[in-house]
Amino acid sequence: MRNRVYDIMGQLARESVPYLEPTVPGGYLTPNWSQPATHYTYDGLGRITQVTHTDGSAVVTSYDRWTRSVVDENGHQRSYASDAFGQLAQVREYTGTVPTVSLYATTNYAYDVLGHLTVVTDTTGVTTTMAYDPLGHKVAMHDPDMGNWQYSYDPVGNLVRQMDARGQYTCSYYDGVYRLQGKHYRSDTNCPATIPAFTGQDGIMASYGYDEAGSGASLGRRTRADAYLADGSLSNRATWAYDLRGRTTREARVINGSGGGTFITEWGYDAADRQRWLKYPGTPTVEQVNTDYTARGLVNRVFASGTDYVQDTTYDEAGRVIQRRLGSLPILETSFWYYGWADVNGRGRVGSIDTRKLSVPMGEIQSLHYWYDVVGNVSRMSYQTPDPEAPIGRGYQYDALNRLTRVNLMSPGTPYLLESYAYAESGNLVARYPEGAPGYDYGYGAQAADCPEGALAKAHAVVAAVTLTYGPTTYCYDQNGNLRRQIIGGEKVFWFDYDAENHLTEISGDDAATFVYDADGQRVKASFGSAPNITIVAYAGNHFEQQTVGSVVSTVKTYFAGGVRVAMRTQTGASDVLHWLMSDALGSTTTATGANGELVASTFYEAWGESIPVVGDLPTARRFTGQTHDPVIAGIYYYGARYYDPALGRFLQADTIVPNPQNPQSLNRYSNVLNNPVKYRDPSGHIPCYGDAPDECSWAGYKDQPAGARRHSLRGYARFLEKQVQKNGMTALDAMTDLWGFASLYGKDAVTTSEDVSYTLVGSGGTMTLLGGFILKGQEFLGGAPLNLPNFGDTGFHLNYRDRHNQPYHFWANVNTTAQGGNLGEGIGLVANVVHEMADPSEALKPPQERGTSWEDYFLSLKGLEMGQMLHSGALTVDQAGSWMQANLSAPVEPAYDFWKSTGTGWWPSVWMQQAVDLFR
Repeated sequence: MRNRVYDIMGQLARESVPYLEPTVPGGYLTPNWSQPATHYTYDGLGRITQVTHTDGSAVVTSYDRWTRSVVDENGHQRSYASDAFGQLAQVREYTGTVPTVSLYATTNYAYDVLGHLTVVTDTTGVTTTMAYDPLGHKVAMHDPDMGNWQYSYDPVGNLVRQMDARGQYTCSYYDGVYRLQGKHYRSDTNCPATIPAFTGQDGIMASYGYDEAGSGASLGRRTRADAYLADGSLSNRATWAYDLRGRTTREARVINGSGGGTFITEWGYDAADRQRWLKYPGTPTVEQVNTDYTARGLVNRVFASGTDYVQDTTYDEAGRVIQRRLGSLPILETSFWYYGWADVNGRGRVGSIDTRKLSVPMGEIQSLHYWYDVVGNVSRMSYQTPDPEAPIGRGYQYDALNRLTRVNLMSPGTPYLLESYAYAESGNLVARYPEGAPGYDYGYGAQAADCPEGALAKAHAVVAAVTLTYGPTTYCYDQNGNLRRQIIGGEKVFWFDYDAENHLTEISGDDAATFVYDADGQRVKASFGSAPNITIVAYAGNHFEQQTVGSVVSTVKTYFAGGVRVAMRTQTGASDVLHWLMSDALGSTTTATGANGELVASTFYEAWGESIPVVGDLPTARRFTGQTHDPVIAGIYYYGARYYDPALGRFLQADTIVPNPQNPQSLNRYSNVLNNPVKYRDPSGHIPCYGDAPDECSWAGYKDQPAGARRHSLRGYARFLEKQVQKNGMTALDAMTDLWGFASLYGKDAVTTSEDVSYTLVGSGGTMTLLGGFILKGQEFLGGAPLNLPNFGDTGFHLNYRDRHNQPYHFWANVNTTAQGGNLGEGIGLVANVVHEMADPSEALKPPQERGTSWEDYFLSLKGLEMGQMLHSGALTVDQAGSWMQANLSAPVEPAYDFWKSTGTGWWPSVWMQQAVDLFR
């Protein structure tokens, strides 16, 4: 539990860390005020001025007219200037420590009259521009890394044609309810009215099916996705089946060609929608792995028939794992120690991860220790395994933008330099200085004239570099920012080819690899090497692989506990080999043991991901930060969205998403996790994360955006979700839940998050959200300016909550009224909704059991008021709100008619209420 204190204005003033009470008596429970707490201070306008953490460190915010300055716990400053509409107009980054700071870089932002971001200009004058049509759809983009792109839409806003910088056209097609039906690649601008057959150069890329028979309760859901090869033949297919609650129960993947096959995975769930079992692909024996949970709903045990993969798991009051035991005996025990909440530079962060062997001979398998600075950057770490006896130690230093600048080798004596780094204002890594070697420079600007696409210039793409791994190397890119050629030492040449959606499909030259992707762009097959020594790997999700080397076929199953890899099983014919897997704080696989706990392999990772084998070779390809290591060139990594080279410390392709344009360092589409690879990881290839929870996929500065900037981003994401509802089978309830999840990434409290979502869905906020929404809608109805609010429709909500008029709008107006106003807001909501729903006698006087009555609207409003009160009181946290909405708005509940009878007043409206309504009219 947590305790919270609010000031006289209803603003959160104090929030304790999670803690447990030995007993929970009935009635009121006196808060334990001795628990460490985070304190919040505001100015007279309700703006946050200081957040003081449990260790005494603080983030201080000051305001000067249109400028907000944020000083972090280390005294580093960043300033945000807004325009008259609350939109971010300028970000200023500084070096030094307050009060002695110097302006380092300035980034400017411009918008059109509708508030769409149109121009971003960095401190060196590099500019990104975007254009929109009158309905707010992006129709053009000029990006310094990705080049010029154009977009076209149909009358209802579906993207129907896209042209990339290579001049490739992708046509998209939709069914009658605007779900994506297929994608077709063309070499010209003409998109046929319907998906055409394959015609040589122009080909089908992907097609999708919905509501198909044999897929369970699949109405409204996607049931099939097909991907095609360049010759028009089917490459691979995925089909899905669902249960009555819309949960995926079966996936069948068919991967054609050499090394492919059919792979079927099945899932089962409990009443709380938690996964209870998973059946792995396999013949003739299918393994079912089960999951048990603690009373708090956390993963406790993972087991199959005769085998415990995780025997039990222990958690602390914050839900963090403190011990996990592997194997049936058990075989291994991993313990996690965390700094105390009040520890200076610790503040609850993981301090050590230790794994020991419990079976004879017992002993320590690995031990990792971490130290931090006050903002959470890793300042030092040590890595100990049984062999060698001396631990590997590293120390890390950072600049004012939290970019890694120095790595020290931590020896028993004085630490000495291992490597240092220099950056440009744009985030380009410009030099590396290894100890005992000359400085290695990275070159940017125009690439060589003999590159396949000529002397293109990409603002953030490395065109020449010298590294310890490669030596002198040159790079060439295509117009979309994809690496096309790499020449190492003037001798070894590697070529990179891509499909129409910028997926890397082949590496050729002095090494060979090919890659195949599904209709969603995820890799399903890879081959490495040249005949006759070719290894083919087929992927059926992250839990199953099939490896083919010549005539020898092996299967690899990976076992998870709460999203963490704990074991893998490799089966080749009669051979069955089990390995236990251990990882570090970033999720990198560091150690593997045999079935009985004997050490098999141990690996240490340098800052950018280069691996140093200590003992043996890891049996898994899931290595640095849990990403897939490909044995090609010097070892690159597949990150899901694109590929990464740890020897270079940069991605090989421009990121197709800039997840936070308001952070100037994220405008660099090639940099790895904001150039802080010791703190962050990138699970998707798109966004830095420092933990596993959704609100930890963020970074310093991202959570500190002003309200205008947050809501601008939310409006853009809502438009994206609106299209997913229209074309991909997502329900309105799913979209509303996803919007809340996106809003929670800003790290605000539940009440602030509710306000942000309210301005996105309703157009108003505060305790008067509901009344403001009525007024705005009334003005629109009377001919005023259209609100242009997202409309997700009316799907996904239970029948008792159907109001037929944009349910998220109606629901959220009530949520935020109470979230902001507490009991006052709830009172306003109760009265306003009774009056509103009875304003139309033809609706209000219908029997409650009849479909389409105002009683369903009122029933939905009551659930909104209930959720808002829980957010206001703290009974419902930011992390819990999404699950609450799904459980309470989609699950069967008592019929509206029975609900009204249970109030004790019979069938409303009663005489006195009708008189009140008549008086109001």
